[in-house]
Amino acid sequence: MANRKVVDERLPRRCEKKVPMVVCTRTGGDNSAAFTRALATVPNGSEIVGVDLIPSGAVAQAAANYWTFELKAGATSIAAIDTEDGGDGVALSAETNQAMTLTSTLADRKVSTGDLLSLVGTPANPGNGADLSGVDLTVCIRFQPTGE
Repeated sequence: MANRKVVDERLPRRCEKKVPMVVCTRTGGDNSAAFTRALATVPNGSEIVGVDLIPSGAVAQAAANYWTFELKAGATSIAAIDTEDGGDGVALSAETNQAMTLTSTLADRKVSTGDLLSLVGTPANPGNGADLSGVDLTVCIRFQPTGE
Protein backbone atom coordinates (compact mmCIF):
# COMPACT_ATOMS: atom_id res chain seq x y z
CA MET A 1 0.00 0.00 0.00
CA ALA A 2 1.42 3.38 -0.92
CA ASN A 3 1.79 6.11 1.65
CA ARG A 4 -0.80 8.82 1.47
CA LYS A 5 -1.53 11.95 3.40
CA VAL A 6 -4.55 11.44 5.58
CA VAL A 7 -7.61 13.42 4.58
CA ASP A 8 -9.84 11.87 7.22
CA GLU A 9 -10.96 14.83 9.34
CA ARG A 10 -11.13 12.65 12.48
CA LEU A 11 -7.43 11.82 12.62
CA PRO A 12 -5.95 15.26 13.33
CA ARG A 13 -8.52 15.86 16.09
CA ARG A 14 -7.70 12.53 17.71
CA CYS A 15 -4.03 13.50 17.78
CA GLU A 16 -4.38 17.19 18.43
CA LYS A 17 -2.65 18.77 21.40
CA LYS A 18 -2.08 22.44 22.06
CA VAL A 19 0.91 22.72 19.77
CA PRO A 20 1.05 24.55 16.46
CA MET A 21 1.39 21.61 14.11
CA VAL A 22 0.20 18.01 13.85
CA VAL A 23 0.97 15.79 10.88
CA CYS A 24 -0.89 12.49 10.53
CA THR A 25 0.12 10.01 7.85
CA ARG A 26 -1.28 6.55 7.17
CA THR A 27 0.84 3.78 5.72
CA GLY A 28 0.27 0.09 5.10
CA GLY A 29 1.83 -2.53 7.31
CA ASP A 30 3.84 -5.37 5.89
CA ASN A 31 3.59 -9.10 6.26
CA SER A 32 6.38 -10.16 8.60
CA ALA A 33 9.29 -8.37 6.95
CA ALA A 34 11.08 -5.27 8.21
CA PHE A 35 9.98 -2.07 6.50
CA THR A 36 10.76 1.64 6.28
CA ARG A 37 8.02 4.05 5.20
CA ALA A 38 8.59 7.73 4.48
CA LEU A 39 5.95 9.70 6.38
CA ALA A 40 6.55 13.44 6.14
CA THR A 41 9.09 16.11 5.34
CA VAL A 42 9.66 18.59 8.16
CA PRO A 43 8.25 21.97 7.01
CA ASN A 44 10.29 24.08 9.46
CA GLY A 45 12.79 23.69 12.29
CA SER A 46 10.92 22.04 15.16
CA GLU A 47 11.10 19.90 18.22
CA ILE A 48 9.00 16.74 18.09
CA VAL A 49 6.96 16.80 21.29
CA GLY A 50 4.75 13.75 20.79
CA VAL A 51 4.16 10.78 18.51
CA ASP A 52 1.13 8.49 18.44
CA LEU A 53 0.82 5.19 16.58
CA ILE A 54 -2.71 4.14 15.63
CA PRO A 55 -3.10 0.72 13.97
CA SER A 56 -6.24 -0.09 12.00
CA GLY A 57 -6.16 -3.60 13.49
CA ALA A 58 -4.90 -5.02 16.77
CA VAL A 59 -1.22 -5.92 17.14
CA ALA A 60 -0.84 -8.39 19.98
CA GLN A 61 1.99 -8.62 22.46
CA ALA A 62 4.25 -11.62 21.94
CA ALA A 63 7.30 -13.05 23.66
CA ALA A 64 9.14 -13.94 20.44
CA ASN A 65 7.10 -12.61 17.50
CA TYR A 66 6.84 -8.96 18.45
CA TRP A 67 7.33 -5.74 16.51
CA THR A 68 9.41 -2.66 17.25
CA PHE A 69 8.28 0.59 15.60
CA GLU A 70 10.51 3.67 15.46
CA LEU A 71 10.05 7.19 14.15
CA LYS A 72 13.36 8.23 12.62
CA ALA A 73 14.93 11.25 10.98
CA GLY A 74 17.71 9.67 8.94
CA ALA A 75 19.48 7.26 11.29
CA THR A 76 18.34 9.12 14.43
CA SER A 77 15.62 7.42 16.47
CA ILE A 78 13.15 9.98 17.82
CA ALA A 79 10.42 7.77 19.29
CA ALA A 80 9.78 4.05 19.66
CA ILE A 81 7.28 1.46 20.83
CA ASP A 82 7.29 -2.32 20.82
CA THR A 83 4.86 -5.16 21.37
CA GLU A 84 7.20 -7.45 23.31
CA ASP A 85 5.44 -9.48 25.99
CA GLY A 86 7.31 -9.65 29.26
CA GLY A 87 9.29 -6.47 28.60
CA ASP A 88 8.04 -2.93 28.46
CA GLY A 89 6.03 -3.63 25.31
CA VAL A 90 2.33 -3.02 24.85
CA ALA A 91 -0.51 -4.58 22.91
CA LEU A 92 -1.81 -2.16 20.28
CA SER A 93 -5.60 -1.95 20.07
CA ALA A 94 -7.34 -1.25 16.78
CA GLU A 95 -8.09 2.43 16.09
CA THR A 96 -6.61 3.48 19.45
CA ASN A 97 -3.89 6.08 19.93
CA GLN A 98 -0.79 4.65 21.57
CA ALA A 99 1.88 7.14 22.57
CA MET A 100 5.35 6.22 21.39
CA THR A 101 8.18 6.83 23.87
CA LEU A 102 10.22 9.88 22.91
CA THR A 103 13.99 9.76 23.17
CA SER A 104 15.24 11.52 26.29
CA THR A 105 17.95 13.25 24.22
CA LEU A 106 16.61 16.69 23.33
CA ALA A 107 19.01 17.11 20.41
CA ASP A 108 17.58 13.95 18.81
CA ARG A 109 14.02 15.34 19.04
CA LYS A 110 14.99 18.51 17.16
CA VAL A 111 14.45 18.29 13.42
CA SER A 112 15.38 20.69 10.65
CA THR A 113 13.50 22.02 7.65
CA GLY A 114 13.53 19.34 4.97
CA ASP A 115 14.34 16.37 7.22
CA LEU A 116 12.49 13.24 6.12
CA LEU A 117 10.66 11.42 8.92
CA SER A 118 10.15 7.68 8.49
CA LEU A 119 8.42 4.86 10.32
CA VAL A 120 10.68 1.81 10.66
CA GLY A 121 9.05 -1.49 11.60
CA THR A 122 11.25 -4.37 12.71
CA PRO A 123 9.90 -7.83 13.55
CA ALA A 124 11.85 -9.71 16.23
CA ASN A 125 11.36 -13.02 14.44
CA PRO A 126 10.67 -12.40 10.71
CA GLY A 127 8.37 -14.89 9.02
CA ASN A 128 7.09 -16.51 12.20
CA GLY A 129 3.73 -15.05 13.08
CA ALA A 130 4.45 -11.34 13.42
CA ASP A 131 2.17 -10.54 10.50
CA LEU A 132 0.89 -7.02 9.81
CA SER A 133 -0.80 -7.79 6.48
CA GLY A 134 -3.92 -5.67 6.13
CA VAL A 135 -3.05 -3.42 9.08
CA ASP A 136 -2.71 0.27 8.27
CA LEU A 137 -0.55 2.28 10.64
CA THR A 138 -1.37 5.94 11.24
CA VAL A 139 1.40 8.00 12.79
CA CYS A 140 0.54 11.39 14.32
CA ILE A 141 3.56 13.60 14.90
CA ARG A 142 3.28 16.75 17.04
CA PHE A 143 5.78 19.51 16.34
CA GLN A 144 6.69 22.62 18.30
CA PRO A 145 8.46 25.12 15.99
CA THR A 146 11.82 26.21 17.37
CA GLY A 147 12.46 29.12 15.03
CA GLU A 148 15.78 27.56 14.08
